[in-house]
Amino acid sequence: LPIYLLCENTKGELIIIEIQFYEETDYFQRLLYGTSKVITEYMTSGSPYGEVKKVYSVNILYFDLGQGSDYIYRGKIDFKGMHHMDSLQLGEHQKRKFDKIMPGDLFPEYVLIKVNNFNDVANNTLDEWIYFLKNTALTNNYKARGLDIVEQQLNYDNMDTTSKEKYDQYLKDFRISSDMLETARLSGKVEGNAEGKVEGKVEGKIEVIINGYNKGLHVSLISNIVSMTENEVLRILREHGIDVSK
Repeated sequence: LPIYLLCENTKGELIIIEIQFYEETDYFQRLLYGTSKVITEYMTSGSPYGEVKKVYSVNILYFDLGQGSDYIYRGKIDFKGMHHMDSLQLGEHQKRKFDKIMPGDLFPEYVLIKVNNFNDVANNTLDEWIYFLKNTALTNNYKARGLDIVEQQLNYDNMDTTSKEKYDQYLKDFRISSDMLETARLSGKVEGNAEGKVEGKVEGKIEVIINGYNKGLHVSLISNIVSMTENEVLRILREHGIDVSK
């Protein structure tokens, strides 16, 4: 089955992103149907046609569609004069209203990325993404936006089970401690320094200790956050009737 994603950019235009692994003879008709369906679904009954949204269809293909040696194909509407071969432009009023120049700019556009045709030479940031899509790996010294997040996920996927468990626990502890510190700051009882430790009133530190322990943070992590020894943290917990023998 294909992987399908529908996005909206800051201009309110719609972007269909689809990843298709298996050959479909009628895939071109599928593209037309997909953009048409999205356009009609986003139109309110009775709305003026000027509210029809621009749609981009980006297709990442792992099979050979059509005949061609390139790995990226772009298709858009161009109204050509039959006698003078000129390209039709929008009228001045239309240009101001839609912020477009050519009628084709209002119609759906299609991008076909034939992953298997890519020669593994990344000449730009788009190629860096295609390299990843083909090889499930990253180029050296990549510059494309978003690939840093991909690298983090790849590193995580390559961890063994024990390392993943430790990393997941670290993230859980970090989120809890950050939330805890923010709550304490808002209450005006503590201040956080650059190292993520807390300073301020004793009652503020006690609140952080108790909340952190109740949320599952290890005593060693709590002691580091509040700049106190583990024994001091344990003493405060016992004084407040908390069983630390668990």
